[in-house]
Amino acid sequence: MLDLNTTVERNPSQLDCELDGEFVLMCTETGKYFKLDKVSALIWQLLETPQTGLAISSKMQESYDVTEEQCNQEVLRFLTQLADKQFINIT
Repeated sequence: MLDLNTTVERNPSQLDCELDGEFVLMCTETGKYFKLDKVSALIWQLLETPQTGLAISSKMQESYDVTEEQCNQEVLRFLTQLADKQFINIT
């Protein structure tokens, strides 16, 4: 089960490409694509190294005017989407 204390990392079998400031991800195992907006792309960049959801949320709060609760919820929601689509691994 994924929660904010879970450490996650990028799935090494995925590909990413930056296009006009946005990222597009492709999982080579499933063939699924995922387009990231500016905020999601920042989370993706933070996942260059294994991170917990709390660490990501803390870094996002430094960059955006958002409450801790809202940021935690949004980070967890996005990480869950990435995990469901096999773009990240739970470590």
